[in-house]
Amino acid sequence: MLQVLDPPVLISDFRWTLAKYHEAIAAGVLGPEDKIELLNGQIVNKMSINPPHAATVAKLNKYFSRRFLDVYELRSENPVTFIDDSEPEPDYTICALDAEEYAHRHPRPEEVHLIVEVAENSLSRDRTHKAKIYASAGIAEYWIVNLKNRQLEIHVDPDPEAGVYGRITRYKADATGESPFVGEVVVADLLPAEA
Repeated sequence: MLQVLDPPVLISDFRWTLAKYHEAIAAGVLGPEDKIELLNGQIVNKMSINPPHAATVAKLNKYFSRRFLDVYELRSENPVTFIDDSEPEPDYTICALDAEEYAHRHPRPEEVHLIVEVAENSLSRDRTHKAKIYASAGIAEYWIVNLKNRQLEIHVDPDPEAGVYGRITRYKADATGESPFVGEVVVADLLPAEA
């Protein structure tokens, strides 16, 4: 009689913990050249950085440095350690000023004041998957600099239980937005020049 075995577990069903992810990095199995991040137990590819994306991140760095350089820790494209199965690498993060501590670990959600993602090809992921992760972690304010529609999207009032933001406001390129953390934001100051 033929014995039927349980179906094999597909690798996509495997869920990474933060500890296993860090072990793989420490062992050299995963490195910076892999261009990945850990989101909800899955290792996912990060989107490639094109010139408009890079220019926008540089503008964010200048914009926030003028306002907050000696007040907060400003981090560009570096990890934030979330719940036990996520370590996203946002395009920009403003955290509590604790550079000595961050030499030994990445910032945690309670230390994060603002996360910014620059989105073009990643817009759908940033609006859904990443927004859910950030809201679930209780990140008070999350921005998407939307290059596709040339606008700023400000997400506030997170509901960690539901994993959603209670209020999302979109400001076009010619508008001045209102951020609970930053104050008035001239959207054009964040966007690259049009081609």
